[in-house]
Amino acid sequence: MLNSTATGVRPVSVDHRWERRWNLTRPFARVAGKIGFRTRIEGRHLLPDGPYVVAANHLSHVDPPFVGMAIGHPVRFMSASDLHGLNRFLDWVLPFYGTIPLPRSGVPLGAMKNALSHLGEGGRICVFPEGRRTAHWGETTPLTGVAWLALRCQVPIVPLAIAGTDRVMGLDSNFPRPAKVSLTIGESLAPTGNRHELTVAWRSSVEAMLDQ
Repeated sequence: MLNSTATGVRPVSVDHRWERRWNLTRPFARVAGKIGFRTRIEGRHLLPDGPYVVAANHLSHVDPPFVGMAIGHPVRFMSASDLHGLNRFLDWVLPFYGTIPLPRSGVPLGAMKNALSHLGEGGRICVFPEGRRTAHWGETTPLTGVAWLALRCQVPIVPLAIAGTDRVMGLDSNFPRPAKVSLTIGESLAPTGNRHELTVAWRSSVEAMLDQ
């Protein structure tokens, strides 16, 4: 476990009730994943011990539940602050994932501080480097925040490739529907180099997994 000295950030008080909620949803998620969505998960054996940052491509509002299913452990998500209050489904789902609201404009100092603190306590964070949902991979230039977190805390980045969640709940959908979903976990990326190099390495890893 890291500490506040390692991250350079004082611990932030966190309401851990989200972890209990997350654990309560696990049996339902497993059943729904196998029956309703025929979910295929590959590469779970590649997950490292200790804290890390999961970085996944982003197709749908339902990506967090599927990422949680793939990881198999409680993980907090950094989510755009304007998602809160968007619709009833999201308002019901978001509290189960310990979301850290991330403003789309300005410098997100509070959000990054909370993320650093959680990593410093030995937790896991998930970030979607594309910054928003996309209809197709490669539409946007990945943001470097995930690399900054990994380098600042000296924790690995776990690349995760998602396919099929756009058919579950796409850009023009308000409610989920059954569809086949695939999640592939890649080799961890060591926190070395600079933010640009690490972001390029993440993009290359996810692209290779999506092309398989």
